Amino acid sequence: GAVLSRQRPDGATRYEYKLLATGNISTIQKELDAAAGEGYEVRGAMSAGKFLVGTDIVIVLERLAGEKAQRFLYRILTTNSDRENEFTDSLHSAVSDGYRPIKVIHQIDTGMGALIRPGKSTFLAILSRNAGNGNVSPDDTEYKLLATMRTSTMEKEVNQAAKEGYKLY
Repeated sequence: GAVLSRQRPDGATRYEYKLLATGNISTIQKELDAAAGEGYEVRGAMSAGKFLVGTDIVIVLERLAGEKAQRFLYRILTTNSDRENEFTDSLHSAVSDGYRPIKVIHQIDTGMGALIRPGKSTFLAILSRNAGNGNVSPDDTEYKLLATMRTSTMEKEVNQAAKEGYKLY
């Protein structure tokens, strides 16, 4: 579903939209780069599971009607629950390159993998930075990924991270 708003028709700004949808994580970066090169900006992202078929990633993109100049660069990071440290390392590397996380999706496998590897999940993060900023200086922000299959433990994990100085992003 989608929620849309509209100003009065006289003088309203017009937008164009594009949806990227794929079950193949390896192609999403290429598709996102191409759309960003056409002036599109990420507005939303979600995962849509199809029982026994798998999970599609859906990214909603927006641009001003007719605007074709690239304004943002994007980086996609993914991991499964077995390699969260690798994901965190990649996240810190991207942040040092000037990227900031804008969307994080927690995907739960609904395809055949759910039968073969129950309880496994994947994270996909979309990071962005301004396209025109060639000399990027990193800031001191640190990010931490918290993930659990049990919501009963999430409050404890979030509060532990808060004690370590983290704030919910």
